[in-house]
Amino acid sequence: MEPLLGIISITALILSTLMLCRIIKPEKPVSFIAWGFLVLTGQIVVIAFILSALNLLSYVYYWTAFNVSIFLLVLGTTILNGNYRRSVFKKISIREGIIAIKRWHRELPQFEKVILTFLIIIVLIINIINFAVVISTAPHTWDGMALFLARAAHFLQRNNISYYDAGYVQQLSMQKNSEILMIYALVVSGYNENLTQLIQFIAYWIAAIVVYGISREIGLNRSAGLFAALVFSLLIECIMQSTTVRNDMLITAYIGSITYALFAFKNSRKRNYLIMAGMGIGLSLGVKASMVVVFPSLIVIAVTLMFLENHDPFISNLKSIALLIVVSIFFIGIFALPAGYLENQRVFGHPLGPKSFRELHSFKGQDAGYIISNGTKHLLKKYGFDILALDGLPPIKLVKEIQSWIRYIPKTFIMASGIDLQDDQEFLWTYDMPPYSHEDYSSLGVFGFAFLWPVMFLSILGIIKSPYAKVLSIAMIMFIFMHAYSGGYVNGGRGRWAIYGAVFISPLAGYLFLAKNVLLRVYLSTIIAIGCLAGLTSVLFRYRSPILTSQSVFLQDRITQILRDAPVFQKPITSFEEIVPPGVMVATCINENSYEYPLFGYKLTRTIIPLNSFCRGLQPVPEEADYLLWADDFDEIFNRRRDDIHLGKDWWLRKLR
Repeated sequence: MEPLLGIISITALILSTLMLCRIIKPEKPVSFIAWGFLVLTGQIVVIAFILSALNLLSYVYYWTAFNVSIFLLVLGTTILNGNYRRSVFKKISIREGIIAIKRWHRELPQFEKVILTFLIIIVLIINIINFAVVISTAPHTWDGMALFLARAAHFLQRNNISYYDAGYVQQLSMQKNSEILMIYALVVSGYNENLTQLIQFIAYWIAAIVVYGISREIGLNRSAGLFAALVFSLLIECIMQSTTVRNDMLITAYIGSITYALFAFKNSRKRNYLIMAGMGIGLSLGVKASMVVVFPSLIVIAVTLMFLENHDPFISNLKSIALLIVVSIFFIGIFALPAGYLENQRVFGHPLGPKSFRELHSFKGQDAGYIISNGTKHLLKKYGFDILALDGLPPIKLVKEIQSWIRYIPKTFIMASGIDLQDDQEFLWTYDMPPYSHEDYSSLGVFGFAFLWPVMFLSILGIIKSPYAKVLSIAMIMFIFMHAYSGGYVNGGRGRWAIYGAVFISPLAGYLFLAKNVLLRVYLSTIIAIGCLAGLTSVLFRYRSPILTSQSVFLQDRITQILRDAPVFQKPITSFEEIVPPGVMVATCINENSYEYPLFGYKLTRTIIPLNSFCRGLQPVPEEADYLLWADDFDEIFNRRRDDIHLGKDWWLRKLR
């Protein structure tokens, strides 16, 4: 019965989204897709807030009831308004659409036809492989196990998204909308954990589509817009993120939708695009507060576009800005504040969580000298060296040597200046970091520094004569400085945020595509060949997740797939799985940022009760607990006994009854 209810829930959700988009009446396919993405995820978030308040979060019956109710309500409204007789777009048959695409492709200049066909084939191959990874392998990544999925499991265990005792402050302070989407995927799929990875995979495609939309709104033709979208989809960090249970690709899709909405409003002056932008702001802030580093860039885009070559009265433009502010505040109240900010204020006295959490993720509390010094080091590390990486390519000797040559000039300049970027040993950064194919440590790859960086500077200098290109480039530069000076390097982890800004400058790649200079076309073709090779090798030989080796991820069992980013936990978690049966309660006292999600078991059959509460200190072992799991650091508390089992690493297990 539950699988059927899951199918009904998903069907009702999709149908209600389509009907709502019919009411909104978007004029373009990109607009329709962006609206659909916002409306669909927004519905899930709001329903989750309601079910959480009723302590019904884990019941597919109630999810289905709400989804069907919304569909019926929207259907009734549509019929009453007569919208059922109107199509969202001008009617066109599938056959006519295929004929139009073939005609467009046939009429392309030979160079453009070859390049686009090649890129499309490579992107499809990469994403067929990635889709197979998503649906047939268990989720991985350290943060996925220690934070995102562990948190989703706790919420489902308690039937709400309210505060719970945990020793890991990240689980208590982060915003919750990405976990809500994971919860929905789990509940309606019968707890198929693999499908939680679909969220980022879908967001990856949404982001690529809105990059195409932005390209078209800034005046590029279809082929240049398609090229820009394909380049974005081949950025290594985007490829790596698209199969994970993180949330950076999700935020990127929201940022892209906001940016597209602002440009579409500029060109159409239709205020429903301001509503789209405000909705994107609310949803993105409900995913992660790091979204605020993009705010200055979005403000510059919004304000500039309101007045750039605009003949509307000044008061009319001010009214548009006021409307954007009002709808943004409204949607922040709907989608963001209940996602953790209000709870953080209640529990910790601050909407962003406890002081220790804020200081960990920012320069909070540091003086100006410290911020300037460490922010500059972050800027130079991330955007002076990490960006100049052949990520995606295998880290063989030849590739490393070429990358060292690319970095030679900035390395020589920095070392001559006396700035010591390697003084912070905590983060283990070096000038010779190898190329990576990994969701944490990869950069944008060769397309980033060979395409996007040059076109950004060409736009700033006015060589690309487009005011829209300059606006987007300024937005990117503002993002870079906000990113660098808002917090430390943190072992490259915050480097994932580079894809937030990629949606600003990826559309500009279309200008390179339109160049007619023979030498520039040779350069373009060379970089495309390298970038496509890097994209393919990144998925085939992904760090610790290879496909074309004897250690292929497809050949691994579930636990090995889960632990492919943390082999250090292989023995303790494998032993835990062998000893502890499903359906029992386990009290835990493990170190923060440990692999907690696997403890819940396949389909979350075990109940996990953390004892080391961040807020309340160590809690007593519940009388109903069947097992006790703890780490070495807590030995003095639990007085290790002779019959306690050493699982491996620093974990110990005790059977309580």
